[in-house]
Amino acid sequence: MVNFDDDKLKLLKDRTFCEGPWYSRGYLPHLDQALTTYFITFRLFDSLPQKKILELMNSISLIDKPEYKVKMQKKIEDWIDQGYGACYLKNEKIATMVQTELLNLDNNLFNLHAWVIMPNHIHLLFTLLENNSLAEIMHVIKGRTARQANLILKRKGSFWGREYFDRFIRNQQHYGFVLNYIEYNPVVVGLCKNPHDWPFSSAARERRLQPACYKPVGS
Repeated sequence: MVNFDDDKLKLLKDRTFCEGPWYSRGYLPHLDQALTTYFITFRLFDSLPQKKILELMNSISLIDKPEYKVKMQKKIEDWIDQGYGACYLKNEKIATMVQTELLNLDNNLFNLHAWVIMPNHIHLLFTLLENNSLAEIMHVIKGRTARQANLILKRKGSFWGREYFDRFIRNQQHYGFVLNYIEYNPVVVGLCKNPHDWPFSSAARERRLQPACYKPVGS
């Protein structure tokens, strides 16, 4: 992680790094390759207003256009960063449980490089381990955590949104932008002043597993 001036923070907020292939489980086919590094976003079931979901679904016919893919993903990131919905991940018990589950799966199903648990969504950066499927991993993560969260909340029903979004990491610069976007997400949306202040993230845990050749952007 590197320290950012205002211009670099604006770059992260603009999500410039998003350009490149990305996919959405439930709406679009996924690229699913072992030993591929992915940037994953998944969200609570109520983190997007129904109006936005309908807008998303009505726009799917345009998805083959590369420029639209980038625009659409920026929209989704902007919507969920507005903190819509019940924001169950604000609950310290739930956030702690989710983080614990992710760390328990680290080095078993994937190598976890960075993560942040926001009030209504989660960002992950990990590399699949051999013989593990991205779809299976996400099923495990969402299934385990949903059951426990509902027990904590004494509720039933959906917890996570049906879809998730993934982008594979193209190169070391892309890796650096994504890692810093993840850890600075709480700062960009005004939840804290320093990434290390957000307790449910790799920045706070100082547990990133970076490729040996990785150098932070701006270093």
